[in-house]
This record gives sequence, structure tokens and C-alpha cells, in this order.
Amino acid sequence: FTLLSPRNISTSEVETSPTMKVDDVDKETPCMEDEYYYKDIQDINDQLYVQFLKQQEKVLSLSGRINSSEEETRVLQVKLVKSKAQICGLEDEKKSLLDRMCFLERACLDKENLK
Repeated sequence: FTLLSPRNISTSEVETSPTMKVDDVDKETPCMEDEYYYKDIQDINDQLYVQFLKQQEKVLSLSGRINSSEEETRVLQVKLVKSKAQICGLEDEKKSLLDRMCFLERACLDKENLK
């Protein structure tokens, strides 16, 4: 699993395309959904990266304060466990999105083959 650094999101990406009419949405095929899943995965990737940096910071501050009181060390350990759990949650979410995309890609291929 590799972490990608967050990309710069331009506002033009966020706006809906002016050529897309309401009618088009109703006829949406699974193939068109892919880009939404890619965007979700990129968003999750960005979150993972931020969480990773926060976690890294905590680890560094923990190792710098390893000689401090036991109580303080325990508090830091709890924080580390919590942020690790958050990262695992995001990774699970990302995996389920990737699975969904693979399913959509197969569905699209099947559709193409039937033509």
C-alpha cells in the first residue's frame, strides 16, 4: 500500500460539466460511474496522507519524550492507537471502493463484449 501525496484540487474539477443535461444522468451506465469512484479514492488517499503525517508527527514527539512521565507516555500511546484505527478505517473504505471499481470495469467489459 503506497500513500500518494495530496493533489491540488482545482475548482473547475468540482463544478459539474455544463454539457451534461438532466436526461443524461437518468441514462447513466455503470461505465460512467468510474470517475466518481476515482474521485472518492483520491479524496480518501488525501485523507490517508494527512492522517499519516499526523501519525508520523505523534511518533516523533513520542520518541522525543520517551523519558518523560509514564502517564504522558500512556496518553500518547492511546493517541497513536486511535490514529492507527482511523487509518485502517480509511484503508478499508478505499479497498471497498476499489472492489466496486473492479466490478464496474468488468461490467463495462461484459457490455462491450455483448455488442
